[in-house]
Amino acid sequence: MFVDGLTKFHGKRDEVLRDIVAVRKIMLEIMTKELEDVGATARMAYFSLKNAKFLWEKRDGIDVRWVSECLAYWCGFALQSFPNLGLLFKDIALKAVEEGVKLRGNQRKYLRFLYYLVGRLRAIERDVTEFEEMLERFEGDEIIETEKMIIKSMIISKKPYIKAESEFKELMSKLDKLKGNLRNYVEIAIKLNWVETLLSWNKAEEAKELLEGVMKSVEGLLNKADKNLIEYFKAYEGDARKSLKNP
Repeated sequence: MFVDGLTKFHGKRDEVLRDIVAVRKIMLEIMTKELEDVGATARMAYFSLKNAKFLWEKRDGIDVRWVSECLAYWCGFALQSFPNLGLLFKDIALKAVEEGVKLRGNQRKYLRFLYYLVGRLRAIERDVTEFEEMLERFEGDEIIETEKMIIKSMIISKKPYIKAESEFKELMSKLDKLKGNLRNYVEIAIKLNWVETLLSWNKAEEAKELLEGVMKSVEGLLNKADKNLIEYFKAYEGDARKSLKNP
């Protein structure tokens, strides 16, 4: 109705739509840059997600891959900072990511979104095993494989104990493909997810023993690791600190 009303003053409907698309695109570009530089408020995140959703649904004259990356980026941020808002847009963001992977979009942004989505759904006791197949569609460098392994461990942690134990061991056997601090970070993240599994099955002693075994490694890495690596994995480090303080 809004667009139909505007056509009385601005001519044909298609022309008005093109103007609206152009304005929303500019707004999304500005807000995304703002998010990258200084972060965003819940209000900024909401309107950016609304703009991205609008552009995704209209598509005409828009770089679909770019919009899919924006949806993943903003929804991942919202899931981390404003969970209810992120959950509100998770379905459209998932569709965008699925298509974006086929279009060879930014896999790191897509995987970041999946990390926060799986983490949030896992926290509210929702099934996350459905994302396992989707995860296998991602291919890339060592960082991509690292992200996949960590998300995989989050998914495994919600499986029945016997199956989870077997799959965690298999995942740990793949760590030798990684090197240096990167390998250590992934090992810690995987072990912390295994701790969560142990606790959920009332295996508190095993969980405590595992946590004690990685505590020194965690503290050493957080104090001495490369600054860029620390920045990239700060979400995992936060998880590590919380788990170690509250075993």
